Amino acid sequence: YYFQPEEAMVEDMKEAGPAVNALIDMTLKFMDSYQEKKIERRFLDFNDLEHYALKILVKEPEGEEDGIRPTQTAVELSHYYDEILIDEYQDSNLVQETLLNSISKEKFGHPNVFMVGDVKQSIYKFRLARPELFMRKFESYQEEGAYVRVDLKKNFRSRKSVLGAVNYIFFGIMKKDLGNIVYDEAAALYPGREDEEEKESENCEILLAQSSEEVSDRELEGKIIAQRMKELHKEQGIPYKDMAVLLRSMKGWSEELAAVLKEEGVPARAATTTGYFSAVEVVTILNFLLIIDNPRQDIPLAAVLRSYIGGFTDEELAALRCLEPEKELYECLLLETGEKGRRFLTLLGELRKLVPVVGIYELLTVIYKKTGYYHYVKALPGGAVRCKNLDMLLKKGADFEKTSYGGLFQFNRYIERLHKYEVDFGEAESLLEHQTAAVIMSIHKSKGLEFPVVFLAGMGKSFNKQDTRERILLHPDLGIGPDYIDSIQRTKSPTLLKQVIKRKAELENMGEELRVLYVAMTRAREKLILTGCVREFEKAEEKWRQGKALLFSQRAGARSYLDLIMPRIYTWREASEKEGADYLVKYITEEELTFQTVFSQIGGEARRERLLSLETEEVWNEEMKARAEACLNYQYPYSEEGKIKSKLTVSELKRLSRQEEEEGRLLENLEEKEAYVPAFAKEEKEATGSHRGTVYHRVMENISFLGLEKAGLGKELSRLEAAGKITMEERKMISYKKLIAFFESPLGRRLKEAEGKHQLRREQPFVIGLPANMVQPELESEETVLVQGVIDCFFEEPEGLVLLDYKTDRVTEAGDLVQKYKTQLNYYQMALEQLTGKKVKERYIYSFSLGEAVAVSGEGL
Repeated sequence: YYFQPEEAMVEDMKEAGPAVNALIDMTLKFMDSYQEKKIERRFLDFNDLEHYALKILVKEPEGEEDGIRPTQTAVELSHYYDEILIDEYQDSNLVQETLLNSISKEKFGHPNVFMVGDVKQSIYKFRLARPELFMRKFESYQEEGAYVRVDLKKNFRSRKSVLGAVNYIFFGIMKKDLGNIVYDEAAALYPGREDEEEKESENCEILLAQSSEEVSDRELEGKIIAQRMKELHKEQGIPYKDMAVLLRSMKGWSEELAAVLKEEGVPARAATTTGYFSAVEVVTILNFLLIIDNPRQDIPLAAVLRSYIGGFTDEELAALRCLEPEKELYECLLLETGEKGRRFLTLLGELRKLVPVVGIYELLTVIYKKTGYYHYVKALPGGAVRCKNLDMLLKKGADFEKTSYGGLFQFNRYIERLHKYEVDFGEAESLLEHQTAAVIMSIHKSKGLEFPVVFLAGMGKSFNKQDTRERILLHPDLGIGPDYIDSIQRTKSPTLLKQVIKRKAELENMGEELRVLYVAMTRAREKLILTGCVREFEKAEEKWRQGKALLFSQRAGARSYLDLIMPRIYTWREASEKEGADYLVKYITEEELTFQTVFSQIGGEARRERLLSLETEEVWNEEMKARAEACLNYQYPYSEEGKIKSKLTVSELKRLSRQEEEEGRLLENLEEKEAYVPAFAKEEKEATGSHRGTVYHRVMENISFLGLEKAGLGKELSRLEAAGKITMEERKMISYKKLIAFFESPLGRRLKEAEGKHQLRREQPFVIGLPANMVQPELESEETVLVQGVIDCFFEEPEGLVLLDYKTDRVTEAGDLVQKYKTQLNYYQMALEQLTGKKVKERYIYSFSLGEAVAVSGEGL
């Protein structure tokens, strides 16, 4: 009967509502009573136990009446710890409770666990928090004895008016029958702030808007909040950064609220991880990347043409589409003869040529520079955040290049997958925004924080009861609640157990909602403002007046926070004594909001007209004109200093010195990048040039020239392999013939001689300081710039130092190497002479490809 109700009962359930509800409540009461006794010997199924810490510390009870037994390890640990201190105890779960109890001295009659918490702030049911653990101790501990309870009643955060408003609400709605917490004189909040001056206007405000078919509740509340924020900012001088909007759920609310607030002139930021890929500036650049890779995509192409980058108006875009209605938009663009079309095609062609040459980071940098888009978005409202979003895109491009994938096509695929799996980074936040904007965040995220002014929004939003509508319900105490399925009649009906679990979950969820509301309302320091939307004011008022008794059924059946607090507000309105709480309830219609918006726009237009009608040529004050012109025409004398790099590598300096020369030859000299190769297939593929060069450098760094004479090249390489300097696969990349040619060359014999005299240095890192005008000739500054690099090899002879650099580039003429690497050797020579105080007499590049040492003169150094 527990799981499979009789068919008659199943049929009668539709008609016998009150009787069935009574049966469900009676069964739930019986099961709760049973669970209270059972919880004393709580243990998990040790056969399926996944908590290894529990396996170490506790053992399964021996008999039905026994509790969990500590292991020998737990007993030893109990002697090790003098005290166990637990913060936020109201959020503990059964596993944590079992772990900490097992290592306490309570089993020896010496309680040594100190717990701090507020059960009214237990809002982590979804993390399996069990507030009943707290309540059992709260109700059993006394003011004296081994188990002592200390009540901390004073609140040092909030103003007296805020505490009075909170106390009044929860005296009426938080009781033992719902949430298992009694909000009485002992649980109430008492002001601890001293020397505060209470203002008559400092009361709790409840701002209610009437829902509309045309405008969403989120937009209505956003306008109400924006209007009140502007009033507080203007009249009382409260900065926007001191105001916070708290939401029960961020999804679908935070972005729209932030947009409405910004639209109404209130700086706001949402503490969320979404919105990045919907930012206009990011969408525009990503669309541009798509058409750079493949311009025959109508939607991205139309979006870019319509943006600042393309500059087309709607009419011009429509006319362009009509040139060849049956063909792609790109074909129409090729036929377009206007200046905008030609300019865009030229830009697109230049960027497409760069794709095989540069990485994503550099390509994005060129796009920002050539289009001026970065500076354009900087001038838009919220420009600082928009620029941060574009900077974040640069970083994502740089991070992508560090992976095994590469190229614009793969990057576009990567972004497409992020969209597909709904991965978002969240919009960037600027330092200015943190310093000036109001914040929008979830109630859960606000726990532990405080704000001078709190707007608690979405009070009329219905509670989420989705978890009680599942096909199978689960409960940590009552077990599994399935439906009863009659395979013959092909019917499905809820069992009594499922109905009991559903009722239990609903009551627990409502208790959780009460605690969430308490946390939200106690975040305010100076002022608390509640906002919500209702369909019809008259019907809502009638319902709230009827619920003034705040019976259990009325509180348990509440559909929103307004259903919980407004009956209590109506009780306050009619009471002779106000119980120390002040409330201001204000109903706002859509017409009032519209009027205020229009009035604000009219005022703005009037100010604009006045400004435009001013005579700009007339001079009212010569001195002020001179000062204004001086400010407007001021040129910062050290603007070039901003181009100075604090640190550069020798490789970067070499690239900068050859940049102008190589721009025209970049395409023809570029070596094609290798595609990604899985690890299991790498040994069958030819090694890349860069990898081969790295292997040669590692060999030349670690090989012993003296050991070559005694053991030979083969044994010396085997020694390096055994030492982990090279792998077996890397050893196969090395040409014995090329190495032997170097070792037998005159330069190789000089290296061997220097090694014998301990005057050979290899892979020598350095950092030197050079004047900026030497490193970057286009600058005049003499600020110090750090230059770092690694010298392959140098050795000392009586006449001076000899500098050597190894190269594995495939070249046909020695002059190509000298032209390409002379700048690099110049910096190596500077570093050596600055650090050692000795002159470099000779400089060589040894080419393993040519099999010869190429002397590099020091002219122009």
